Amino acid sequence: MGKFIDLTDEKFVRLKVIRRIENGKNGETRWRCQCDCGNTLEVNGHDLRRGDTKSCGCLCLDVLTTHNMSKTRQYETWASLLTRCKNPSSEGYKNYGGRGITVCKKWLTFEGFWEDMQEGYSDELTIDRKDNNAGYFKDNCRWATKEQQNNNRRNTLHIEINGETKTLLEWAEKVGINYHTLYHRINSHGYSGEDIIKPVKVGGVCHQ
Repeated sequence: MGKFIDLTDEKFVRLKVIRRIENGKNGETRWRCQCDCGNTLEVNGHDLRRGDTKSCGCLCLDVLTTHNMSKTRQYETWASLLTRCKNPSSEGYKNYGGRGITVCKKWLTFEGFWEDMQEGYSDELTIDRKDNNAGYFKDNCRWATKEQQNNNRRNTLHIEINGETKTLLEWAEKVGINYHTLYHRINSHGYSGEDIIKPVKVGGVCHQ
């Protein structure tokens, strides 16, 4: 069983969590929430954290009324970046909002995001920040291929260790550990500082 996460008073798009209520039939944690429009509803905690439930239903109605794109890949891209930057309970928050990555005010609505990013969009591309240490706003974002994104991470992900700052690629070359190994330590395991570049000992033997 996973660690209990208290969501009381947290905000998930239009929903503010009021209090915990009786668990669901399958033991799932449930919460009573109040929507910005004034309605209240009961929601599974898992649905809140994943961003599956964002309102009492009024958000979907607003979206369909204004741009009719709520089920598109473009909309999902926007919703995902907003969640990982604004929702402390989301799985990706520690690598985005948790380290200061923000979303500009205009992009707090899908209409604002799409006005800025419609040009150059293709289903084969994904959104990429030119500077991975800066937030989501028009001048810092583009639609890029996977290869372009990987190269961008290599060139712009700067890490400070013992007072010395280098790109992750430069650290990889300096310590002789594969770049992807170092990136995985940061992105998947949350390593920081000197732990990023330490060789791993298995059976008394160092492995890089």
